[in-house]
Amino acid sequence: MNLLNLKIIKNQDFKDLINTLKDINNKTKVTISYHEFKELLIKFFYTIMKSYLTKSNLLDNKNYQNFSFQIQELPRNIGGKYIIKESTIIINQSIILDIYHGNLFNLKTIFHELNHFKIDCDLENSIPNINLYRILKEKLLYSSTIEPEDYYKTKETKSIDYYDSNYNLYSAEILVELNAIKDLLLFFTLIDLDYSNLKELDLLNYIFELENNWNNYNRDSSHITCFNDNQINLYEAFEYQLNYNKNWLQEFPILKYEYYLDKDNNLIKRTIPELIILLKNETDSKIQKFLYKLINSRLEFETDFHDKKNKNI
Repeated sequence: MNLLNLKIIKNQDFKDLINTLKDINNKTKVTISYHEFKELLIKFFYTIMKSYLTKSNLLDNKNYQNFSFQIQELPRNIGGKYIIKESTIIINQSIILDIYHGNLFNLKTIFHELNHFKIDCDLENSIPNINLYRILKEKLLYSSTIEPEDYYKTKETKSIDYYDSNYNLYSAEILVELNAIKDLLLFFTLIDLDYSNLKELDLLNYIFELENNWNNYNRDSSHITCFNDNQINLYEAFEYQLNYNKNWLQEFPILKYEYYLDKDNNLIKRTIPELIILLKNETDSKIQKFLYKLINSRLEFETDFHDKKNKNI
């Protein structure tokens, strides 16, 4: 599902917002105040969040009861943030001021945080999607490397964690940034705004860089105490941690398509032939698509899969 749709864009409540964005882009006189502009933005993006929760059947979910879109003063180096526990998006007011004064490209920051919200909703719904599956694996890997609070009592400063060390390669950050760019350009198209004068060529180079990062599975583990190496492979590290967190299979059932426990409680990774059998026997089209993508991703690493046998991870 998409965040944006014509029903939201064409809503009469947002006519002033759309016209103001066009005035800003055309460098003509803006007819509403900054305060009015800010309130319209809050209402507009709150409506997008509510619409997505409705489509996702999460509007009545207790985890999203207090969802909100806010504009606050944040440190200059933080454009925005999504607080998962509160289902709240907070955008730095300096970003909004920059937009009001002519930098429409900064709307990307808002769409970035919106896509964090979208991923949170999709994970809550256990949507079978190969990109979400990778994000889930890395989120679980990250959570398993976080040291208990007692660990830091003997330290002068908190250690750099997995997320900090791998921000530019972190799967969720790459995907939300790619989708933020797509949503930004779609938004301009839907409101009939000419964005040819924006940083289009720079965007192409940036997208290329993001896609290259997405295809990089190596992670810096030099600051993580549970690994002895300075660099780890994302998938190998996840499976190593899964061995010590077998409860994940119950908490996140989508993992059971690829992994299972044998009668002796050993963790087993399904071979590609086994995944193909699952695919052939599956009747749900969404699961079929997920398994097909999973098989393809595994083929990248297991070209000799026909000779492989089930073995303990």
